[in-house]
Amino acid sequence: QQASQDWSLMCPNDCPGLDECWGEEFENLYSKYEKEGRAKRVVKAQQLWYAIIESQTETGTPYMLYKDACNRKSNQQNLGTIKCSNLCTEIVEYTSKDEVAVCNLASIALNMYVTPEHGVLNSLLLAPMPTASTAQILGNNESIEPYTSNIYTRRVLSGEFQIVNPHLLKDLTERGLWNEEMKNQLIAQNGSIQGIPTIPDDLKELYKTVWEISQKTILKMAADRGAFIDQSQSLNIHIAEPNYGKLTSMHFYGWKLGLKTGMYYLRTKPAANPIQFTLNKEKLKETQKSTSNEEETKERNIAAMVCSLENRDECLMCGS
Repeated sequence: QQASQDWSLMCPNDCPGLDECWGEEFENLYSKYEKEGRAKRVVKAQQLWYAIIESQTETGTPYMLYKDACNRKSNQQNLGTIKCSNLCTEIVEYTSKDEVAVCNLASIALNMYVTPEHGVLNSLLLAPMPTASTAQILGNNESIEPYTSNIYTRRVLSGEFQIVNPHLLKDLTERGLWNEEMKNQLIAQNGSIQGIPTIPDDLKELYKTVWEISQKTILKMAADRGAFIDQSQSLNIHIAEPNYGKLTSMHFYGWKLGLKTGMYYLRTKPAANPIQFTLNKEKLKETQKSTSNEEETKERNIAAMVCSLENRDECLMCGS
């Protein structure tokens, strides 16, 4: 893909065995079928990549899972090749025609329940999953993710309530900074404290939202965490305004780090934030008229994507 070469699309009936191997064995078999002319269709790898990035930009999917990394680090290599994951991309177990792996998950809120007493030894044990519901019930943040905002809306039977990050609220209260004015500023800033001048710098560093943290750092942390995870981790990527160059750099960076899951959902920022309606003030928006037609936009996107492939070090900086 980086060298703008061809990619051959093959039918598993005509080219058997590709799903049963990985790494060098896969490459050798794939090259053999190519030389024998068994491909159903040949496309440019960059065109296929462009289609993936275009879909992710518009829909947040498809998910990215790296087969070689999943198998190279698997504790089930003695059983065979792992071919798939569950929907949330953190369960990677061996499946055969005789026995199908299933996704039976249980999450434990460590800060609520666990007291270390004894160690455990399992071939498959850890797989950080999305925990939207349980995190909300127990007042924790979701899974392994930073906070998306320091203020959010919680829906219950009696209505909707605005909830402030309890850790931030505690720190602001202890420093005598929490009041009605602070609440309104927090709402006006969409849950970010970076633009509130009365908040000290140490709290601004501590309570950055996921939009204010480099996604390069998020990927590095996922790689560091991966050494202690025997399956994979459901990893969402947050880019406020994604473009083709940023996404391409991000995917290749995660792949080179050896991640099993490169991306679950791509999260982007909405055009409007409903929380701000509680301020009872009209938010001014500038509408910029676009004069570019669809073809020109596509050409710019491809140029940005190719730029990130040819200048990877520089693009990692702008793409993080």
